[in-house]
Amino acid sequence: MKNLVLSALVAAVTSQAAGCIIIDDNDEPPPPVGNRIAATWNYKVGGVTQQGCPIGANGVRLIVQSLTTQVKDAVVFTCTDKILIDYFPDDNYRIWVELTSNNQPYAQSLAVEMSVVGQSPDLTFDIHEDRGYFLASWSLRGQTSQSTLSCTQVPNLNKVALDATKQGTTGLEQSFMDCGPSSGFSKALEAARHTVVITAVNTAGQALSTPVTVTNQEILDRNRITTMGSVILPVPGL
Repeated sequence: MKNLVLSALVAAVTSQAAGCIIIDDNDEPPPPVGNRIAATWNYKVGGVTQQGCPIGANGVRLIVQSLTTQVKDAVVFTCTDKILIDYFPDDNYRIWVELTSNNQPYAQSLAVEMSVVGQSPDLTFDIHEDRGYFLASWSLRGQTSQSTLSCTQVPNLNKVALDATKQGTTGLEQSFMDCGPSSGFSKALEAARHTVVITAVNTAGQALSTPVTVTNQEILDRNRITTMGSVILPVPGL
């Protein structure tokens, strides 16, 4: 028995001396901790998805900001990574994707805010080279009472419509925004100056408020946001 034990010991020492490493097949890395966030990003020109990053950009970041602490995590990826994945603890987050040029911002997607508690969201973000967004704000006011109204006080109100017409054209781009937040983003619009009409509408798209027109509003390229001043939407009959 002693000879068998000694032989096994000698064999083990000889194996290590020869540079052999014994690996335990069960020694696997621990699983990631937290909730998986997966972000697919699309870089677009003329509304058409392109391959990789634009010429002026050479990197991608997934940015996740805690709405509790305001701490921001920026996870760096390459332009060949179409799905950006990382893991985060339970929290409420603001999430977006950013293209970078030598670590400096080139263009950003719009952000989403959501609760990430015990779930693994799959998100999609668009970044347009030649388009941008309007951020509109509004309040409702009774035309007769001159009182400020909530969205629920206007019968049949469904959305707030933002109609944008590029200057020098007759083509109209219509965006529909939820009324409750009292602000919202338009769809991605061509970089140019626009005439904008904002109206509260019902489910059939019919006006429930007097339309308000705002002229000479500029959309910037690279997915940038143009913040419009707040408008008051007069509601007839209230």
